[in-house]
Amino acid sequence: MIRNLKALGLVLGAVFAFSAMAASSASAIDTFTVAGGGSVGVSGVSHNNVFKITGPEAKVECTTSTFSGTVTSGAKEATITPTYIGKIGETPNHGVPCTSVPGSSTIDMNGCDYDLTGSTTGSDISQSDATVWITCNGSPNEIFITNSTGLTLKIPGQTPTSGGVTYVNNADGTMTVNATSTGITYTCESAFLCGLAGIATEGNTADYNGSVTVAGAGGKAISWSAS
Repeated sequence: MIRNLKALGLVLGAVFAFSAMAASSASAIDTFTVAGGGSVGVSGVSHNNVFKITGPEAKVECTTSTFSGTVTSGAKEATITPTYIGKIGETPNHGVPCTSVPGSSTIDMNGCDYDLTGSTTGSDISQSDATVWITCNGSPNEIFITNSTGLTLKIPGQTPTSGGVTYVNNADGTMTVNATSTGITYTCESAFLCGLAGIATEGNTADYNGSVTVAGAGGKAISWSAS
């Protein structure tokens, strides 16, 4: 099975969520808006987010990526906690590893979260993408993606070198977040297994693309607005 491991691309699920309208200026700072003010719990589910290492093209796919956090009206940042579960073609259950080629893979966040900001960098073609950070606290301070063959990829806390997220405010009070982050740094444990997979033991050639629609608890409307 290990001999057939030619690549390991990974679906992390909607790595960067919860937002609104993209800023029109590359230097703009946006803020969250919560209907009626105050704070509200937010959540979303996604099925189409893909994390992959450029070059090798195998993958790990999770049927469900869930996100939870709290948005405060007027805040410039929000911290979101993700969970990734489920094999393709099966009803997703907590604790079930994700489908991969070969075998299966688990994604352990290990206390890492996604910090979203409205600060646009202008590194995408429309100059509207907002910076996202992977922030890790405690030990181990990296995201672990472990394949059933024993190969483990580790993603440390970082800011991807380019891209980020763009935001869309929806008429029903939800928000859709589109992620296009590139230059994500990773390390691959075990030189032997990494070599069989065609993956460098370390690099910054991982990309993330996907989208998620998120909603405020109790139907409370949430959005981004330019300051």
